[in-house]
Amino acid sequence: TLTNRAGSTLTLSFDGNGVESSGTALGTRAFNNAGVFTKSGGTGPTTILTDFNNTGTVNVNSGTLTFQEAGTHTNGVFNVDTGHTLRFDHSGDTNRFDGASSIVGTGSGIVEFNGGTRTFSDTASLTSTGTVTFSAGITTFDAGTTYSVSGTTQFSGGPGGGTVHFNTPATLNQLTFSAGTANFNGATSITQIDFIDSDFTPTLGGIGTVTVSGPVNWGNGANISGAGILNTNGVLNINSNTPVHLNARELNNAGIATHAATSNKMILENGAEINNLAGATWTYASANGINIDGSATEIFNNAGTFDKTGAGSNIASPAFNNTGILNVNSGTLTLSGTVSQLSGATLTGGTWNVANGSTLAITTGSNIQTIGTD
Repeated sequence: TLTNRAGSTLTLSFDGNGVESSGTALGTRAFNNAGVFTKSGGTGPTTILTDFNNTGTVNVNSGTLTFQEAGTHTNGVFNVDTGHTLRFDHSGDTNRFDGASSIVGTGSGIVEFNGGTRTFSDTASLTSTGTVTFSAGITTFDAGTTYSVSGTTQFSGGPGGGTVHFNTPATLNQLTFSAGTANFNGATSITQIDFIDSDFTPTLGGIGTVTVSGPVNWGNGANISGAGILNTNGVLNINSNTPVHLNARELNNAGIATHAATSNKMILENGAEINNLAGATWTYASANGINIDGSATEIFNNAGTFDKTGAGSNIASPAFNNTGILNVNSGTLTLSGTVSQLSGATLTGGTWNVANGSTLAITTGSNIQTIGTD
């Protein structure tokens, strides 16, 4: 066991393996830091190949500092300076951040979680103005902890990617997904979400309410799931080369949503619900449908403006409730689910505008078909 005592300073000014254990009794060997431990030299990686327990302060002032084994960090502080990287990287080990432990990234500092299991408990916190990456393993932020990143939170990696359970309110600036799963189980504020094309399908889930003030770029066949609510208050762009899924979640659009002409279909399942709120716009330009899949009733509630554009024929399969304005500006829109305003051969509510040469087909009830004449 190596101990850096309280009041002491240990500085690594080189790259390579900093501290390493060998032999069969690895669980009994550890680097315990109660003082100040700093990587200050070398532009490359320095790796700690033994259990590391931090009750003091760790400073990453140059290159990359990697912890590759287990650790318990009670009231410990990890500081990552701009342009440098703190990495936790081992698939078989557990790291706990207890008490008032904190990870603080400044400037363009990077924090990476590449494997293993990590738990933030008590009042532990992760705050950063740089980038935080989850590419493998499972990370949990318990109730009472803090996750606040004004830079970029990134989910990446191979099949499965990283999984994070945010069991506490979280604040994120830009959230980018190419793989992995983020379960938001507390009230969460996000400025922008980007689902980036890759060979892997990302998932945004959880039971909490997620509110996005800026753009949501929904592609890559991403799953938005869970019993929570997603509020999109800016621009929602749906453009994916494979179907996107809204699974059990309620989506409230208060801004401008576009289902792009080049996009694959959207699938609503397990009771998913879309609410296009008063004052909002939903433009349906895709030649592919809004489909349903599941045993529960999926529904599209339109209190704003729903515009069907494009010359082709589009099918919306969920139940449709129009208390706002529906415009069929070109082509054919077929509503194949139950229409709340349909009574016999009469539409009893909402505004339904069908442009000259366009068609609105309602296939339930009396099979109303309206052809606009301007």
